[in-house]
Amino acid sequence: MSRFAVSPNATGVSQFDDRIHLVGLRLISATCGAALAVLLVWSVGRFISGPFRYLGYTPRAWHWDELVVAAICAVLLFFIAGDRAETPGRAGIAFLVVFVGLPVLLLPVFYGTIDRRTLAILSLVVVVSFGIIRIFHCLAPMVSLPRIPDVFPPALLLGLLSVASLALVIGLTGISIDWVSLTNAYEQRDEYSAASSSVVAYALGWTGGGALAALAAYGYHLRSWFYMAIGFGGLVAIYMLTGYKSYLLGAALVLVLALIFGRSREVRVWRVYLIFGGAISAAGVMDWVTGSNFFTSLGVRRAFSTAGINTGYFIDFFEKHPKYGLRHSVLSFMGEPPFSTSPAKLIGSVYYSQEGVAANANFLADGMANFGFGGMLGASAVVGIWLGFVDLVAAELPAGIVFAAIAVVLVAFSNTASLTVLATHGGAASLIALWIVGEDWRRRSVAMQSAEEVSGSSKLAQAGDAQTL
Repeated sequence: MSRFAVSPNATGVSQFDDRIHLVGLRLISATCGAALAVLLVWSVGRFISGPFRYLGYTPRAWHWDELVVAAICAVLLFFIAGDRAETPGRAGIAFLVVFVGLPVLLLPVFYGTIDRRTLAILSLVVVVSFGIIRIFHCLAPMVSLPRIPDVFPPALLLGLLSVASLALVIGLTGISIDWVSLTNAYEQRDEYSAASSSVVAYALGWTGGGALAALAAYGYHLRSWFYMAIGFGGLVAIYMLTGYKSYLLGAALVLVLALIFGRSREVRVWRVYLIFGGAISAAGVMDWVTGSNFFTSLGVRRAFSTAGINTGYFIDFFEKHPKYGLRHSVLSFMGEPPFSTSPAKLIGSVYYSQEGVAANANFLADGMANFGFGGMLGASAVVGIWLGFVDLVAAELPAGIVFAAIAVVLVAFSNTASLTVLATHGGAASLIALWIVGEDWRRRSVAMQSAEEVSGSSKLAQAGDAQTL
């Protein structure tokens, strides 16, 4: 028997070791996810619920059995997300578990007006919704994408178009680009709203969530200060123009994810949980030291908890009242909606008693407002299909970099309707941007490979000449 042959027993041991390693990774992921969930609930209870009670953080008489059901469903979400993401779409599912799944499962247990029966249904529907995301993510067609003609560097063209778009917006609004402090963001937002139009809103959404985020991540991948300046600088410029803090936080999020996951071909899910759990912890420590709630309000309340709280109110209201059926948006030709205002403003007026306040939530809440619990499943299918197309158009790029590039759009999914994200927040535009930078990377890879082959042939020729001599 050859000394290089592997015995059946050795093969069995190797397979056993692989299974042990897989179980270990899943345990690590579940542990980090559970720690993140505990930190989220603690942070909201310690720093947010009291000062922001008027914004929906109304304490609820909860029961241990409700918390146990929510915890079991959270574990199921961790199982759906998996322990490693070999594609950016899979990493996106883990991201949405953090920003949508856990807040919607856990926070309505402690805050709001939802009853026990509806809360149990919500927990089940959330798990099924993420299962649908996972299934539809795998259903994207495997087709060959068209190639961009070799006339102009694709990424450079995308960068120039992005700069032109920002210049157009500045010209249409007449707003100058000046630094806006976080405390003055609302004043800047009012100025932008007064000068904005549908053209401006679409241009900024497509440019910010689509092109600039992709350029920022791709620039880091290339170590190109030029593309990073356009990408990160453009996102900050949109914040200074509009006062929307989501763009400033989005720039920081893209940078952090790019730094951590870099050129990784896969994303370890436990690291995703650890990053955001660490961010929640850091915000809590900073507020404890300063005796304020500034950092948890900016990070935890805006990014995680408010949308989860509002989703509970969406469920509570639309479980008992007529649904919109998209008649306030794309299906307006089907007749008048049951209410004269948008779903978010309706919830704000009913539960916050404040006219004009938009209680923004996420794609699950919007699905509920339009078609009930079935609409939540339909909205999840839309998100899953989008993630599948992300994998398709970005197949040439490392998963870690693409994960960073879609972070701004993923945050948008956690704060608004799925169709709105695709149309106005850069969801569809991000697919085009990723296809363009993917083409740019393919050309660079082919050029580098050709250069290596030429170098290798030259070295072989030199070696042959030396041997002949």
